[in-house]
Amino acid sequence: CYTTMANSAMGINGSMRSIFGAAFPLFATQMFEKLGVPHSTTILAAVTVCLIPVPVCFWYWGDRIRARSSAKVSSE
Repeated sequence: CYTTMANSAMGINGSMRSIFGAAFPLFATQMFEKLGVPHSTTILAAVTVCLIPVPVCFWYWGDRIRARSSAKVSSE
């Protein structure tokens, strides 16, 4: 939809993925040592499950979100 902003979105996506990938080892060792493997894994699984609805919401309400945008949307 937003072809003029696709490069920015892909750049932010790559940057955020790299930031999280770099930050996770900073706290993962302490988390697994203090909480143990079962509890640490449960926390990570809970965060993952909580984020499952995000793409579904974008799929369901995406048209409304794009309609409120001030950016010009390409019809291609």
